[in-house]
Order: sequence, then C-alpha cells, then structure tokens
Amino acid sequence: MFATLPSSPGWVSAKAVPAYLSRRRERFNVSRELFETLAASLWTYWKLAMRVAYYGSKGKNRQEDYMAALKAWDSSAAWDNGSQIQIQISRSKRLLPETTHTTLDDAQQAVVDELDTQVEDLRDRADTTAWKQFYDSLYGPKRNEIHGLLFWLDQELNLAEQVRLVRWWRQLSGKTPDSVPGGRPVATVRRSD
Repeated sequence: MFATLPSSPGWVSAKAVPAYLSRRRERFNVSRELFETLAASLWTYWKLAMRVAYYGSKGKNRQEDYMAALKAWDSSAAWDNGSQIQIQISRSKRLLPETTHTTLDDAQQAVVDELDTQVEDLRDRADTTAWKQFYDSLYGPKRNEIHGLLFWLDQELNLAEQVRLVRWWRQLSGKTPDSVPGGRPVATVRRSD
C-alpha cells in the first residue's frame, strides 16, 4: 500500500507515516474535544448571564422571570458549567505551550470573572438602566470577546491543519467516502503504488 520513499536526507520512510498520523489524530481528537467543550461551556455561561441581564432590564414587569433567571444562574448546573470551563483550561495546559495556556487562562478569567462580578453587583439593585447596559455589553463587546477567544484558540490548536492531515491519511488508507453529506465530492490524493 505504501511506497518506500528514498532514504536520502529529508525523506521519511513511508512506514513511519501511519504512526505519526496516528499520534496527530489522537492529539486532534483531544484538541477538538477541549475546544468544543470549552466553547459550549463559555456560550452557556454567557447565555445564563444574558438571561439575567435581559429580565433584570425589564424591571417589575418581569420580576418572576428575573427571579427564575437568577435561580438558574445560582443553580448546580450553572456551577457545573463553570467547573467545566476551568477543567478545560487545566486540560489545555497539557496541549498548549505555557505562554499560550497563560493567555487562555487570563482571557477565560476576563470573561467568566467579569460576568460573575457584574451579576453579583447588579442582582440586588432594581436599576433597570444598569441591567440594560450590562445586557448591551454582553450582546456586543462580550460576545465579540468570546468569539475572539475561541477563534484564537482554534488557531493555537491548529485544528484546521489537523483536519487536513486526518483527511489525507484516511484517503491514503482508503477510509474516505467518495462524497460528504450533501453529495459534494471529496478531493482525492493520488497514490503511487
């Protein structure tokens, strides 16, 4: 199946390629899981804060909804979600260089700690204007900050490149379908036997 590549400097034996790609695939799977879990947890946290801020901005007209939003914010599920964020940050220490992990940790704290602080500062006040400002900041700058953090992490984990390597390996090993869902053809890699 694999042709032996010339053994001159710069060439690697074709037998080493499957082991290398297997390690890359394992790293990709771990990286993808970290990224997806962190993204889901951050957006869930953001959405909980959005809900509290939205109903807080409505004042006495939506007091019951506001209390329900605060209850959800304080729930065990919300605390578990916050724990998932921290777990993924800890896991990233094994995947990322120290400086990258530190940047990710700082960015995560800027998102999560700021949301916690804002909700706690506003929760006992009946200031609908302050809640509306918080809601607007969540919908605009904070949302963009989370998008930016996740885009940056995707680049650091190099997920797009890893996807290309996995596809390439599957094509070489004959494990790639001729098309993907939607009927689009899959690009093929030429092999010489």
